Order: sequence, then C-alpha cells, then structure tokens
Amino acid sequence: MPVAASSVIRAGSEILQAAGIEGREAEILFVGTFPVERSSLYCADPEIAESDRDIFLDRVRRRAAREPMNYVTGDVEFLGLRLHVGPGVLIPRPETELWLEVLIERLRDNAVSPCRVLDLCAGSGCIGLALAREFPDADVAAVDISPDALRYARENAARNGVANIAFTEGDLFEPLTPGASFDLIVSNPPYIPAPQIETLEPDVRCWEPRIALAGGGDGLDFYRAIFANIRRFIRSGGIAAVETGGGQGAAVREMMARAGFADAEIFYDYAGHDRAVFGMMLPSPSGEGPGVRSSRPEVVY
Repeated sequence: MPVAASSVIRAGSEILQAAGIEGREAEILFVGTFPVERSSLYCADPEIAESDRDIFLDRVRRRAAREPMNYVTGDVEFLGLRLHVGPGVLIPRPETELWLEVLIERLRDNAVSPCRVLDLCAGSGCIGLALAREFPDADVAAVDISPDALRYARENAARNGVANIAFTEGDLFEPLTPGASFDLIVSNPPYIPAPQIETLEPDVRCWEPRIALAGGGDGLDFYRAIFANIRRFIRSGGIAAVETGGGQGAAVREMMARAGFADAEIFYDYAGHDRAVFGMMLPSPSGEGPGVRSSRPEVVY
C-alpha cells in the first residue's frame, strides 16, 4: 500500500532526533533517495511504495549511526561535478570548492590556460577533475597513495565524461617520471594535527579515512614533503595552490617562499579562516629544466 511522503519523512526525522541529529536531514535524505523535487514535498505530498519506505528508513538508520550523509546517499556535488563517494575516500568540502573556484577565476582573468597540471593527494578526484573540465586542453596528472580513493576517482572521471586526466597510485611526487614538469600544482593534503583527530565529529573520526586526514604531529608533514621537492617538478612562472587548515597559512606560506615561490598569498574563507595558499615559482638561477619560463601569461596576485 502506498504511503505519504510526509509520514515517512516524519518517521525518519524522529529516528534522527533520537540519535542527536537534526530531524531536517530526513528531508534531505528523502530527496537524495527518490527522484522528487524538494518543493513538491510541500505542494503535493507524493506517495511512495512500502518497499521504497523501507529503503529510505534503512538509510535513515545508517545516518543515525553517524555514517556521513554523503556516504549514505553515495554522492556529492562539487563545482558542477556529480561525484561518487563512500567508505575509503574523503568527502569533498565546500571550503575546497571556494578556494578552487577563486584560483580558476584568477587563471581566467589573466588568460592563463595551464598545459600540464598535477593534483597531489587526489582523493575522490574532485580538484583534478574540476581543473581538467575547466581546461580541456590541459593534461592533468592526479596522484594518491590510496587504491580505494583512486577507484572512486577513476569512476568519477568516467561518470562525468572527463578524459584529459590520468590517475596514478603513489606517494606525492614518487611515481612521477624524472624530468616531468607542470604549469600548475595543486593539493588538498592531510593537515589535521594528530592530537586533534580524536576531537573530530564521529561522522568524520569514525568513518572517513585517517590516511586522508592526519597530517602528523602539527599537521604540516605533507607540506614539508611537498615543498622540499616541488621545485624539481614546476616550471618557472608556474603556480602552486594548496589547501590548509585553520592557523596553518603562515607556516605554509613560509615553506612556499623558501621553496622559491614569489608573493605567496594566504586565501581566507568567508569565516576569516586560512583556507589555501597560492604562489608563483620564480625563475631558476640556472635557467634550465623546470626553471625554463613558460610563454603563457602569468597570474597577477
């Protein structure tokens, strides 16, 4: 017998509230489970089959167990991409969308179209895929140490029809061909200090992969590794952009400056928190290798 959406959502809301989760998430789950517009819930109160009700309530119980919403629904939207996510891969955050959108706008404004892009700690592929779609003539290389994450990333490339990206398993620069160089290197590395991991919400702490979260004792281990080696892989005039955790911007900017980047700049989100650091590689003293200046226009910071 068909059942009204309103009664099903109300039952889901009660389950979530009993688990200490906002009841309104039941409505979000309902829309994420069935092909209905959210507005129609108020206008038409559609009916669903009892079997569909059971599917929905199973999802509600998963969420009540603090499984992340995006794992339960199986996807997340990121800069217009529809990405599949689940256990084993970090869920892309709106904060990452924000700084990446700003970076893309700056590249556009300065008529820069990078030919070769490197995405380190690629995870679900969100950053590399967004850049590959935005710059269809670019070749994007994306590296991650996790085979689980790379399975999602390759699936996400296929489901979004993005062909100009290649995913490689490995630790940061390790799998790259010697002599490889890039116009743009981006990364959202693990940056949460180890002592803070246990203070995270259970949705994150108990579900998302620690390998994608933990950045060492002070959260800066991956930045040290990146900027100790980046000069070998970036062209003069090339751009680096890395996401940071709150309060890490100054330390990362200093690492970037020591690695040879000019005008390293901290980007702050709407809440005033450090969110990313951008910089441009200075010419190599020898004028050889990755120090050869690209003929493309440079980004003005």
